[in-house]
Amino acid sequence: MGLPDWSEKELKALSLPPVTPADRADEPTRYVLFHTPLCGTCQAGRRMLEVVASMDPGLTIGQTNINLCRELPYDWQIESVPCLVKLERGVPTGKRYRMEGVAELYAWMRTT
Repeated sequence: MGLPDWSEKELKALSLPPVTPADRADEPTRYVLFHTPLCGTCQAGRRMLEVVASMDPGLTIGQTNINLCRELPYDWQIESVPCLVKLERGVPTGKRYRMEGVAELYAWMRTT
């Protein structure tokens, strides 16, 4: 099972401001892994997230190649890869650069 690929266009659509506060009240929290294809650490992080996704199918986790994103890395202030961004109602509310293990990632995703 792999993580779905999200384009910059799709991610920008997710981060549009709501017309009213109730518009996004039921929107799930999403997690986006920014990576590059040749980064070994990114590949390891992606595999860990695949395990987390299989442990908890209720989590919405996807990935995007930062090389194909022109604006989001600047808008969301991505400093390096791998970077796991937490999106709540379309707003980045947390970032994780260090992925120490499946248990640590899962705990961060469930408690933040």
